[in-house]
Amino acid sequence: MFFKSCIITDIKRAFNRYEFFAAVAGVCMSLIFSLEHRGVRNGDTLFTLAMASDLTGALIAFVFCAVPFAAVFCEDLENRYVYYQLSRVNKKIYVFSKLMVIYLSSVLTMILGTALFVGWCRIQVPWVNAGTGADEIFLSGYYGKLVEQGHYFLYCILLAMHRGFLAGILSVAAALLSLYISNRVMVLVLPVCVYQILVEFNMGNRFLAVSVFRTYSTRLFKYDWQCVIYLLMLSGIFVGISGILIYRRLVNRI
Repeated sequence: MFFKSCIITDIKRAFNRYEFFAAVAGVCMSLIFSLEHRGVRNGDTLFTLAMASDLTGALIAFVFCAVPFAAVFCEDLENRYVYYQLSRVNKKIYVFSKLMVIYLSSVLTMILGTALFVGWCRIQVPWVNAGTGADEIFLSGYYGKLVEQGHYFLYCILLAMHRGFLAGILSVAAALLSLYISNRVMVLVLPVCVYQILVEFNMGNRFLAVSVFRTYSTRLFKYDWQCVIYLLMLSGIFVGISGILIYRRLVNRI
């Protein structure tokens, strides 16, 4: 009962305010900015989305995904709202509820922002430009059958979902570090810093590289559902470890 009340409150805090809608628009704008003012690429919506997602400017999207709720621990400690919530629920429920909403809000922000970007591309060019053969990249990756069958929008949403999983992990990492760095602006920049660390120190392990979150990367699993299960499991492990560290830090601070 108390957990349900806590998570409903957190969901309202994350989604029922202008920051969430601004973050969704920010993800869309960051993908447009990532194209470096060259507009759509190759006369192809799918190819443009893939290019925008891989270029450096797209890293800003991870910052916007952290906007809705990643700084919640900073806010609660600064405003002493944490004491009010802990008078109703214990610390474990408090931390678990916050991490769930941080992760889910990041995933949803990435999906909705990417959907806006896809709409921006689609009003200018078709889904695929068959004359270039660029769609072969997507046919050989995950969810290739969706492209083959013409379910392009669903494919784009699944691509955004994969990136959302990564955004969720980065936002949770930012929330953990926010207990050591109280500056809100720094907290929002942390996802990019963590991303760069993951890129530099994956030690050549394909299963831990950030490329595993791309739908059109080299296939590590035979079936699409195996990739989704793996990413969710990877996210669950990271969020679980972060939750333990956040709980211990809060115990020392409160």
